[in-house]
Amino acid sequence: MGDVILLTGADGYVGSRLAGPLATRGQVVAVSRRVATGGVPPCDLADAPAVAALAERIAPTVIVHAAGTKDIKACEQHPPIGFDANVRTTLNLLDAFPGVPLLYISTDYVFAGDRGRYTEDDSVAPRTAYGRTKVCAEQVGLLRAPDEFCAVRVSALYDGDATFLRFLRETLGAGRSVDCYEDAFYSPTFLPDLVTAIQRLIDAETRPGVVHVAGPRVSRYAFACAYAEAFGHASRQVVPSRLGPGPLPLFPDLSLETGRARSALGYKPTPHDEALDVLAERRTV
Repeated sequence: MGDVILLTGADGYVGSRLAGPLATRGQVVAVSRRVATGGVPPCDLADAPAVAALAERIAPTVIVHAAGTKDIKACEQHPPIGFDANVRTTLNLLDAFPGVPLLYISTDYVFAGDRGRYTEDDSVAPRTAYGRTKVCAEQVGLLRAPDEFCAVRVSALYDGDATFLRFLRETLGAGRSVDCYEDAFYSPTFLPDLVTAIQRLIDAETRPGVVHVAGPRVSRYAFACAYAEAFGHASRQVVPSRLGPGPLPLFPDLSLETGRARSALGYKPTPHDEALDVLAERRTV
């Protein structure tokens, strides 16, 4: 008998892309705050009684917590939004499903972003309200359920419908140029790589408390250049620029190291040029 996987945020960017692949590991019970999914009524995970009622309906063997908000601007303007979506939901799930392994989708924004190549053992120092809510959720999980909780930190998840790729597609496709930072580094995560890592974490007998699932370190400029090459746009359309003062939530280096995932899960990130080639081929089919 396979796992019963409770997947939160079923209608979100991440959750909607995990549901199908996770079905190969067992029964997926997908939950959304807005719509009924698979016979499960909408559930506001920030509402403790609603989550308790959900626990009376289902008995998962593992939880993949992909619900939450990554709206950096909204969290900065009104931090309780981020707290409710990212922290309170996690706490309510831990309370309602004691003893059930919980894989929490976290972020590189837990770090300061000033030096990069962060490992799981590096100190967190978030510089945004969003990042602080994710740190808080991680700490809640690690304190309340140290043997069951696993924070899966990712960086700028992407497939063909990711926000940055849609922007590049629309702008470069219209023949316009884009300015991209050559001094802002990160480790964008190819979404199929996350799927593989989540599947292996579900199958694992033991799991780390925190694990980084990310791609190779790259500048935003170099990533955009790789996109242009894969999709047949002129390289001159991608114009290098430099970070300057301003409210943009970009940092010099938020890149993540993935040594723990490699050793614990056999994780091997897909090079970005290969990932983008795959996406380009899919668009031509």
